Amino acid sequence: MEEEQSEFRHWDELLPDVLGLIFTNLSLQELLTIIPCVCKSWRKTVRDPHCWQDIDLDEWSCRWQPHQLDRMLRMLVRRSSGSLRNLHVSGLKNDSIFSFITEKGSLFNGNLDVKWHFLPFAFASAGSLQVLRLPHSKISDSIVEQTAPRLSTVTFLDLSYCPKIGAQAIEAIGKHCKLLVTLCRNMYFPDSAGKVEPEDEANAIAATMPGLKHLELGFHLISTECVLNILSRCPQLEHLDINGCVTVNRDLKFFEEKYPKLKIVGPLVGKVFKEYENLDSTIIDQMEEEQSEFRHWDELLPDVLGLIFSYLSLKELLEVIPCVCKSWSMAVMGPLCWQYIDLFQWSIRCQPHQLDRMLRMLVTRSSGSLRSLHVAGLQNESNFSFITENAGSLQVLRLPRSEISGPIVEETAQRLSTITFLDLSHCPKIGAKAIEAIGKHCKFLVTLCRNMHFLDSAGKVEPEDEANAIAATMPRLKHLELRCHFISTECVLNILSGCPHLEHLDIKGCLEVELDHQFLKDEFPKLKNLLELRLRNVGGPYIGYHEFIDWIYGFSYLRMWVECWLNGELKLPLSVIECAIPCPSFILQFLLSM
Repeated sequence: MEEEQSEFRHWDELLPDVLGLIFTNLSLQELLTIIPCVCKSWRKTVRDPHCWQDIDLDEWSCRWQPHQLDRMLRMLVRRSSGSLRNLHVSGLKNDSIFSFITEKGSLFNGNLDVKWHFLPFAFASAGSLQVLRLPHSKISDSIVEQTAPRLSTVTFLDLSYCPKIGAQAIEAIGKHCKLLVTLCRNMYFPDSAGKVEPEDEANAIAATMPGLKHLELGFHLISTECVLNILSRCPQLEHLDINGCVTVNRDLKFFEEKYPKLKIVGPLVGKVFKEYENLDSTIIDQMEEEQSEFRHWDELLPDVLGLIFSYLSLKELLEVIPCVCKSWSMAVMGPLCWQYIDLFQWSIRCQPHQLDRMLRMLVTRSSGSLRSLHVAGLQNESNFSFITENAGSLQVLRLPRSEISGPIVEETAQRLSTITFLDLSHCPKIGAKAIEAIGKHCKFLVTLCRNMHFLDSAGKVEPEDEANAIAATMPRLKHLELRCHFISTECVLNILSGCPHLEHLDIKGCLEVELDHQFLKDEFPKLKNLLELRLRNVGGPYIGYHEFIDWIYGFSYLRMWVECWLNGELKLPLSVIECAIPCPSFILQFLLSM
């Protein structure tokens, strides 16, 4: 089992065609922005033809500007190196891009660096396109006639809502695309009404496309005779969509008997037709413009981008956003994205030197605009000093389980004058002098978290000095956490009188404190968490993340506790040890009996 768990899969050593097959399940954005950043082999694969046999730009093309769509389409078609099988893009605005798609030899005009081992494959499959979908495109009749011979391998063609294409283009397609099985040629009603010979396209289909199995002719002004002509000339037809063809009279019984395999949709769906009947060409053009609206995300102001990016995770900010475009890359390098830095989850898993590098990089990027920092486990004082040097705007500082000393806190406390929230929980090297220095210089401090573990609290010579320093120097406190401190009831009352604005006081694990509920209610009416003061034991039915860390931390020192207790060095009953090591009593009894 250990061998299976430690097995490492060499994804970077997979064959390019296998990787290409896997990558085809990803979105276009992931292929272009994420995969190239993983490793060299993946970056090479995503530039090779294997990933670009099927290109779907439909969703993005309706939002892009024409020149952006042109550039993207040309780049991806070039990458396919003639192996393109499926292309779906809407809204082509010119004939040149359509000509480029259909060209067989344009891939090797000197603008593309094709590796030698792909060259035979590219020439052999230059005409491998099978599915071509170009709805809402402004391509002309003449360019389709000119390039139709290059589409001989196409089996599925969608030219719906392309108003500039006529009967001659359809006829040219029918003559050259002998493998064509599906044709989609739906129209808007205003475009159909403007045609001089509205039945010419349908007659061209009947005359040149005998192999059709699926045909869509929505909203064409064609007669019943024209439809019967198509059915007689296309004997393999299984699906005919004539929805909106209001001049067609359909005899259901006749079609069921004459064409038993045929499924007909239409010719009239009243609600849909009424909606289109009331539209004129101006409204249609307006609808198309609205559909093709493009939002210039790359032109947003940096502060707006910074506000948006602040909702992303650290990994997305560092790995994904810089790969999107230059303006986003510049925004994520600037200070506006790093006013709030949360490295807590990452810092508890990484090595100290990695944390050091990451912390310095992100704080440097903030350029003095840092407002909130949350990181655990600082291992040296230089990092803390570096943080305080860039703390001109810092309001929230959370550094739990850090190995920073009292003298460095005393030395740098004056740089933290803007702090309103400070968390120095489980920092054993900090003492009363450091707390006093913080109280003297951090006049805006409202929240202080100074929870400890019993092992660290028990080792203090004057366990109440920190609490007295808080009472003497932090009168504006509203939220105070002092878990597992060896303090007396008098010390807690001193804090309550020295901090008149206090609303929340957490003294769980402070075993020597005995407070009267009614007394607190009468003397300190602002205090809200009266019940929590009575629940002082650390243990309980629910153990959160921090409690779990405390349990692990305490368990590693359990034998030291047991030895000291047996030797008489700790004059504490078993109940106290149960609070210090929050695990079931029967486990402690068993360990003590060993």
